[in-house]
Amino acid sequence: MKKTLRAFNDLGISRFRYFLEQLRINGNLSVPFEYLEDTALTTSVDGFAEVDSNVIFSSRLDAGKYFSDVLKEINENEVENIGVWAWLSLFFFDQVCPKNAKGFMNPGQDYRYIPAKGFGKGAHRHLLKIPFIIYKLHGDNAKVLLVSKITKPGNINEEIVSRQKLITNPSIVSVLNELYYDKNENKVKKGIDDKKKILTKKGSLRRFVQIINQLELTYDIYSLTFDGLLDLLPEEFDVWLNN
Repeated sequence: MKKTLRAFNDLGISRFRYFLEQLRINGNLSVPFEYLEDTALTTSVDGFAEVDSNVIFSSRLDAGKYFSDVLKEINENEVENIGVWAWLSLFFFDQVCPKNAKGFMNPGQDYRYIPAKGFGKGAHRHLLKIPFIIYKLHGDNAKVLLVSKITKPGNINEEIVSRQKLITNPSIVSVLNELYYDKNENKVKKGIDDKKKILTKKGSLRRFVQIINQLELTYDIYSLTFDGLLDLLPEEFDVWLNN
């Protein structure tokens, strides 16, 4: 099923938010897809885009590529329109909130479907907008951030995408991809997370963030090239380059 992209207005966002609230109480509710074309709840967007519900996102990378292509003819301001991404979340709701083994939906927090405003308030957790932004910024160099399922962004999303100075830096993202992306298995390498938060494991993802914060005291991180940043990392990260 194809539809021309629209955006929820304030009332539409409110209705969608109420549906999510009720869904947390009763996970077997019918999804109100009729909201998508309700002119009382939606508005047109500046530009043209057509989305297809038959498209299946096997990963966040798929979603990022798809929306980069589909949204290329809409005004750039619409990318920041909360109503656009809320509308898209409802359109693809079967994928962003699939039923569990018992046939129920468990939506989690609203920011997974309705973008939060501002970093640090869950804005990095929107299931569709964030893959789009990452892919627009970095393309395939950000595979390590995008190979997971759209419903499971993973800890790497929390550690990196939640920090604006990291996710907007091409060299940092490229180094992350070199260290932690398994090219043969097309997935994030095992063991990059700290099982215990008390001590930070050498070469881990959290350790990488710590090192970047330390380097920033001495270097202009944004001016460093991929090779330059890689050379500055301690030997503890060599194991990932050789793995």
